[in-house]
Amino acid sequence: MECVKLRGTMQHGRILSVPGGDMDPVRRGGAGDGKRPGGRSARVSASVQSAVLEMLVTVGYTRLSMDAVAERAGVHRATLYRRFPNKAAMIASTLSQLTDEVIPIPDTGSLESDLSLLVVAVLENLRGVGGGIIRAFVGEASREPEVEAAGRALWEYRLGLAAAVVRRGSARGELPDDTDPDAFVEELVAPIFFRALITGKEVDADYARARVLRQIDLARSAS
Repeated sequence: MECVKLRGTMQHGRILSVPGGDMDPVRRGGAGDGKRPGGRSARVSASVQSAVLEMLVTVGYTRLSMDAVAERAGVHRATLYRRFPNKAAMIASTLSQLTDEVIPIPDTGSLESDLSLLVVAVLENLRGVGGGIIRAFVGEASREPEVEAAGRALWEYRLGLAAAVVRRGSARGELPDDTDPDAFVEELVAPIFFRALITGKEVDADYARARVLRQIDLARSAS
């Protein structure tokens, strides 16, 4: 079974990992068209990004410090403080970089298959850095305007990519033309987030597929 990963992210954990399926890579546009500086600067940026994301998962926002990130990333403290005035700016920058990554989007020709692959990716993400980021926003990070804005932009971007899968399904006649893609995605993933992050109930591939089938049936019956 093939495993397609989001490129250029963490060294310890995955942002997005989808088993199997034909994937359509999508890059987030933005300033500089997603280009990164080369040489040592690029290596430092990658190391800091990896360290920040890993520590959001392992220690959370409150206990994460710039000194600890510098140590984990293997960079000098002065280098980090030259780049970022404070912890909030560092984390906001890291989240903003994630919207420039290449993200594989399933395009198998079947709405059910595409959504099942996406939901499995959501589960993998919630068990790693995605869950850490969400917990950070539920806590102290939501009080930092820079971090909150970057986080919202990241999740809106990710949900927008999933909504594109729904639009393709509607165009193929698998869903009614008046299906709201954003509402469809929110209703699909909300129970998965609730189980994974709140109740701790089991969320496996069978549950994910059942959620997909139920959401498709609801959309069709609403027309």
